[in-house]
This record gives sequence, C-alpha cells and structure tokens, in this order.
Amino acid sequence: MTQEKTLVVRVLFLREGDSYVAQCLEYDIAAQGKTMPEVKRAFELTLAGQMELDVRSGKQPFEGIPKAPDTYWEMFDKALKLEDEEPISLPKGVPPPFVVSEIVKELRVF
Repeated sequence: MTQEKTLVVRVLFLREGDSYVAQCLEYDIAAQGKTMPEVKRAFELTLAGQMELDVRSGKQPFEGIPKAPDTYWEMFDKALKLEDEEPISLPKGVPPPFVVSEIVKELRVF
C-alpha cells in the first residue's frame, strides 16, 4: 500500500526578459508565464501533470526526477521570500489523496 506523505516544494521565480520562470528546487521542474499569476498557475499545472503521469505509471510522484542544479539553490538562498499563504492548487484527485496529503511550499523571487 502507498504511504501518504506531505510534499515540500521550494519554488524560485526568475524574471527572464518579458517573462517569468518558476523553478522547483526539490525536483528539476519548471514553468513559464508572462505574469506572476500566470507563471504560478503554469507551475501548478505542470506539477499536477507530472504527479498524474507518475501515478498512472505506477510510480511515486516525482520518482527519478533530480533536484534543480545548484545555481538555483544558491539564487534561492539570496532571493526575497514571498508571503503567499495560498496553497498550491491541484485538480481534484491529482494525485490521489492517499499519495500526497499536503503540499507545503516556500516561494521566493530573485
């Protein structure tokens, strides 16, 4: 039986030209958007899509995905912490609640 767990993700937001990039640190997963709300939503959808794909393949969410390169971790340490109290929003049932019970996040802008 799969054990329920809390998923912790730290996300670094970077400005690149006229767009933003959201880079997860624990897993090398990223998304892009033209605005902060757009990139946040794109990241949520990317995270949900990866979890759903993994669970459907019989794997744990993010199994085998390496952490982000050290450069992003270094930038995260220097970045400004965002006071975002909204939980990461995932579509209902993605992943099944017995796989991930909660997603805890820390967001920073560099």
